[in-house]
Amino acid sequence: MTPLNLYIHIPFCFAKCPYCAFFSCTNCDDTYEEYFKTLNKEILTKSNLYKNREIQTIYIGGGTPNLVPHKYIVECIENIKKNFQLSKDIEITIEQYPQYITKESLETYKTVGINRISMGLQATGNEELQQLCRRYTYEEFIEKYQLVKKIGFNDIGIDLIFGYPNHTLDQWKQSLKLITQLGIQHISCYSLEVEEGTPYGKLNEQGKLHLPTEIVDREMYHYACEYLNEKGFKQYEISNFAKEGYECKHNLNFWHYQNYVGLGAGAYSRVNNTKSHNPEDIQKYINGEWDIEKEKIKKEDEKIERIMLGLRLNEGIKYNEKLFQKEYMTVVEDRMILNTKGKDMYNKVMQEMV
Repeated sequence: MTPLNLYIHIPFCFAKCPYCAFFSCTNCDDTYEEYFKTLNKEILTKSNLYKNREIQTIYIGGGTPNLVPHKYIVECIENIKKNFQLSKDIEITIEQYPQYITKESLETYKTVGINRISMGLQATGNEELQQLCRRYTYEEFIEKYQLVKKIGFNDIGIDLIFGYPNHTLDQWKQSLKLITQLGIQHISCYSLEVEEGTPYGKLNEQGKLHLPTEIVDREMYHYACEYLNEKGFKQYEISNFAKEGYECKHNLNFWHYQNYVGLGAGAYSRVNNTKSHNPEDIQKYINGEWDIEKEKIKKEDEKIERIMLGLRLNEGIKYNEKLFQKEYMTVVEDRMILNTKGKDMYNKVMQEMV
């Protein structure tokens, strides 16, 4: 049976983080009921299109999925279970903002079949968290993390950001030390990207965003790669590290160019070499505007995308003499993978390939 992966976008946030460019909506709780009614309609519609597919993974992201009452999440998962064919070892992930984690919601998530938790911590120092506009302390995060473990979740990932304003290498080392002592299974380390239109983007344009130098940013990344490897976290993608067997299946399937369907406002889909997305507008989505800008992916574009995604992975891609760049790559058996410089210069490597 042909595999398929589902992404569910929950676009609601209490407030926008200063670095975030993802589609989300604040002060929109009056639209929850209509939004999820529409989301369940979309689930039913899409299930009729893909009856011959087996769902390998479900990823519930945002936004802030646990800002909304957990009953809405339960309805979506039960609707999917009823109308799609699910793999017997399906991975179901939900992103969790520490402030909104509760015992009741976690127990409900577990009962409905969610088996992977992704916690957006971002930093461990309280001043750093405050600067990033995160509304909790590290001590409060630890309390919520212990609750997640107590409820019985054994597959827990944590997101960290490095290279944000005034961030130092010593602070980064301390964060990695603290996180690796928690007994988690997965760590994502993202270098801050300053996006246009965000508060950080505007400050950067004004020359008021005091970011670490590129040299320090790369020192942070190289330190994370070495340190996490020493602590038993295998790097399997440019920004992702996991204990053996705990790689995020959903993301791996995406990088392996499997088909995926995005559900909810702003969600993207790629199925049968056709791409489309839902509008980044809650009211338009509620009005039934789905799968806009639907277009067939050209053979050449598919080839490029497969290469770009595959080279993000530590397993790399099958060796190709024409594509091999000695400065940025190495060959292992019959595969070519990015070396340290290649990972640092990923965008440049891709530009040269294209």
